[in-house]
Amino acid sequence: MICRNSFLDRVKRIYMVHPVRYAYHHDFLPDHWRFIEKLVNETNALVIAPGYRLTPFATYKEAFDLIVSLYKKHCAEHPDKKIILMGDSAGGGFSLALLCRVLRP
Repeated sequence: MICRNSFLDRVKRIYMVHPVRYAYHHDFLPDHWRFIEKLVNETNALVIAPGYRLTPFATYKEAFDLIVSLYKKHCAEHPDKKIILMGDSAGGGFSLALLCRVLRP
């Protein structure tokens, strides 16, 4: 069950950088997609889960720069929308780094 509250009801957009990703080496797994599906079904939110090239085919900087660019573009196109950044494990760290970059360009 996904917890609902008035904030989540107002947000309606969740920017999932990536769940886990096993140190940026593996792509989304079936459990991740099931979680995203449940999140969408229970919150009616738009979940944005961008993909990017993983190691060893790209560096963290290339991946991070792409995610920052996509996030900023989305925010510019939808300035009135509140967004939740989320991720767990490596995705949590990536989400926090994204937040730091956005707050301190």
